Amino acid sequence: MRKRTRLIILLAVLLFCGYFLIGFCNRDVQLVTGLGDMPLKVTVKADNTEQCVYPWHDEERDIYYFFLPSFVNDSKIFLDEIGKSGIEIDNHLYKWGSSFEWEAGEVYSFKESKSDVRYRVCFMKSENLPAFFVNTDSGSMEYLRSNKDNEESGKLTVITEDGNVGYNGRLDKISGRGNSTWGQDKKPYSIKLPVAYSLCNMDAGEKWNLLAMCFESDKIHSKLVYDMAGELQMDYAIQSTWVDLYCNGEYSGLYLLTEAVTVGEGRVEIHELTEKDDDISGGYFLEKEMIDPENAISPFISTEYAMFTVHSPKLISEEQQEYISGYMRWIERMIVSGDPEYRDCIDVKSFADHLVLENIALDDDGMVISTFFYKNKGNDKLFLGPVWDYDRSMGEGYQKEYESPVFMVGMQEWYQPLYEDDYFRKVVMSEYQNLRPYLQYVLDEQIDQYADEIRASVAMDRMIESAHKDSEMKDYDVAIENLKDYLAGRLEYLDELWGSTP
Repeated sequence: MRKRTRLIILLAVLLFCGYFLIGFCNRDVQLVTGLGDMPLKVTVKADNTEQCVYPWHDEERDIYYFFLPSFVNDSKIFLDEIGKSGIEIDNHLYKWGSSFEWEAGEVYSFKESKSDVRYRVCFMKSENLPAFFVNTDSGSMEYLRSNKDNEESGKLTVITEDGNVGYNGRLDKISGRGNSTWGQDKKPYSIKLPVAYSLCNMDAGEKWNLLAMCFESDKIHSKLVYDMAGELQMDYAIQSTWVDLYCNGEYSGLYLLTEAVTVGEGRVEIHELTEKDDDISGGYFLEKEMIDPENAISPFISTEYAMFTVHSPKLISEEQQEYISGYMRWIERMIVSGDPEYRDCIDVKSFADHLVLENIALDDDGMVISTFFYKNKGNDKLFLGPVWDYDRSMGEGYQKEYESPVFMVGMQEWYQPLYEDDYFRKVVMSEYQNLRPYLQYVLDEQIDQYADEIRASVAMDRMIESAHKDSEMKDYDVAIENLKDYLAGRLEYLDELWGSTP
């Protein structure tokens, strides 16, 4: 009896294990190919989700490319909805329910068995990166791409490189963003979730950005600067990671997902001032703009040397606007006059860290636009940050010379007197020296590690990008070497400037 009982228990355990293993295997990704309304399509499956992926057509070579997400860990395609007569792949007939194994980069000939129409098909696959599947309610991106201010709702599914679903729910809004980047064929986007949520292990938030990195041939340097800000322990340093973006089933390319530069929990955590607040000392969130009142985004305030858009509070009262305008003029007067009392009125570290990063990156827009400031309630100090917008930098902007002097183009009237103050300059030198070992690690290891991490997606992204460029794109490895050459040269110059004991 005991032996029989043990046998029954053993069989139950084996059945359970078998069921578990089958379930685990079924959790793996399956691809189903078919010929329908589109010439070709595949469906990728992970967990309880299913996403359609359409091919990108290289019209010049007449090849349909399937750009597959990282979580596809099998080169086997299960054929479904291909008609009873089957499909010919390289003159070999495959029936409904059979499977076909592909090899990345190979070009195959697909033909419906009862048709003379042939399609040249190639498969490529990402590695290491999460996949973002955005499906708009309209099923099209045409309306969004026609105007940066247009927006749509829809659904967002995020699938990690391991095939786990990180988010699968409504998308309150997707819209365009950027200035010069919006004019490119590959569009950047902003997205808003119904509630704060952690995407790709970053701090939870409702608002996120998808940066197209159109001006970054290395696809790395913006993230490097955000990483440097984190290493400097700057408050609210932007978190970021790369993702493969699919919009309504079409591969849009390699994007940098970042936290949005905005006020809120998990972002810039300052008091959200309302019109009813009696204490109007904060919080205020400002962005420096070019001095152009006719085209300024309202509401805005001006000092003698600068103009700022007020992003928060969103509904600013006249009294609040007068207060923050007077406050910024007061700060400016102290800085410009060289009054040492400025040290008690600005967060010196955040200003110094910003100057360090701008001098490493030599950003075209540095201190001109996309420079943010905030002042919290009950705190007299003005803080600078988060640092933002580095696509035209690190040798890929107009400032390419390693020995460019201390970079003060946009806020020279503020930074020149600050830099002439021994106290401020010593803080700058100290912050640079603290960061210097990390910068060497970036140069020696991090750039190559990042390049290897995104290389497969870069190959797919560059195929689409090259189709829209008149000029020939330089090799990716050349772009990476150029980045390292730039950083090495710039650090050599800054070591001479700031490397000695302050």
